[in-house]
Amino acid sequence: MNFSQLAYFVDIVRLGTFSEAASDNHISQSSLSKQIKALENELDIFLFTREHSRVTLTKHGKILLPFAQQTLQAHREVITALQACNPARDRHIALGLIPIESTYRISSFIAEFQAAISEVANIDIYEESQQDILKLLNNDVLDLAFVRTELFTNTAPYEILPYRKERMACICPRNHPFAQCSSIALKDLAQEKIILLDRKSSLHHLGVSELTKQKIMYHISCTVGSHSIILEMISRGLGVSLLPQSVLQQENNVLTAIPLLEDIYSEISIVRKKNRPMSPIKKHFWEFISSQC
Repeated sequence: MNFSQLAYFVDIVRLGTFSEAASDNHISQSSLSKQIKALENELDIFLFTREHSRVTLTKHGKILLPFAQQTLQAHREVITALQACNPARDRHIALGLIPIESTYRISSFIAEFQAAISEVANIDIYEESQQDILKLLNNDVLDLAFVRTELFTNTAPYEILPYRKERMACICPRNHPFAQCSSIALKDLAQEKIILLDRKSSLHHLGVSELTKQKIMYHISCTVGSHSIILEMISRGLGVSLLPQSVLQQENNVLTAIPLLEDIYSEISIVRKKNRPMSPIKKHFWEFISSQC
């Protein structure tokens, strides 16, 4: 039994369905179900009964619920207490970052903060996929994170500062027919091999969502975990991609970004949990970010 499993269990009870709890935690429903199944197997009980699309607690689930709520609250309180009596910890900031540093120069942003304060902040940076960063944020491992928020379905648990918004484009080789166009429509991609970031990235879901919304018969030929690999594959003629225009940071002799006729945007935001305790240095960092945004 771990804190994540208990937190998922409480969220399912709060929201009433596995799908809503999975969406709220930004993980797949299958991943959430596996966590709950592991918890049930460990305790040798069943926690839920399913009634149509919703779930209700079994008698064992009703016994576990107050224990889970008290345990999660105690965990938050002990973290706060430990941080309050540890001056070194007070200078610690855990920052989550999806793979965007080279594009958005966030290291320069951090350097400006360090230069603006009288004491040195110990900033630990976790660079992971969007899905993994949000898990760490929800489990209180991170204090705040840079993530994409265009597909957030439930913003209630978070305080969100928009940082940068940019238009999506079709990335293709300069010798591709699209390169002669000033813009293209999504429907023009119907006959193309499309390379996307993997399912842990919100850009994957944004692209699929927009293609599906327009009922376009599309073909995803490959998904990978890195922008740079996608660009390399496109340069070798293996397909095209839907990505923010900024992935081509400078003049590129091989690739080009063709604007879409549709207004499709991705938004980078700085996110923190509303109930996450903040030491003075963390508050200072958040206020510094707020002034920049």
